[in-house]
Amino acid sequence: MSATHLVGVDVGIGDELDLEPVVDVIATRLDEVGAGHGVRITTHAVTTTTGTRGAVTVSLQQAVTSQVQMSELVRALAQPFATADHLHGARGPGVWSERGGTAGPEALVEGARAACRALREGLQGRSVRYAGRSQLVGEVTIAQLSLVAPVVVIGGVEPPCPSAVVVTRDFVRPRLVMGDWVIHVQAAADGSYVPFETPTPTRCCQDK
Repeated sequence: MSATHLVGVDVGIGDELDLEPVVDVIATRLDEVGAGHGVRITTHAVTTTTGTRGAVTVSLQQAVTSQVQMSELVRALAQPFATADHLHGARGPGVWSERGGTAGPEALVEGARAACRALREGLQGRSVRYAGRSQLVGEVTIAQLSLVAPVVVIGGVEPPCPSAVVVTRDFVRPRLVMGDWVIHVQAAADGSYVPFETPTPTRCCQDK
């Protein structure tokens, strides 16, 4: 992967899909230390010595890392916090910086590092904050989606028409597949398309 500098964050949540509110907190903290510009935030399913769970990677641009002290950024991300469904521990998240610097419980630092490795090696990932995200709201076309990442139709045989409508539901999450970002969509009954991932997935169990 071509990211300049990666920082991992692990709050100990078992399901990658439950990390959406965590990403919101991380994005706010990056803005507070002046590191939010041009950032990509991704979630990953990682396996560590303490089990499999979800963790987050922050990809920072060179212009950002040259102006922000990494120790300040790591310290900001490692502060304890709570979201509506999770209390992330009095000791705070585990944070691991590719350029040096860690904070938080050792077991969570391991997960944070594993998330960065998954992104750097192009193994797997799910992009929540990324360039162009603000334009992918409401109804857009396949061509507009393709400006962010190539579009792949689940179960499709022929490539979709560039002018075909995609009802985004304001929830487009590109996935990392074999080193490349792609956007998965599926055909709807009315001839339009919708992103394959929904804002409210149905699951048999959750880490709450």
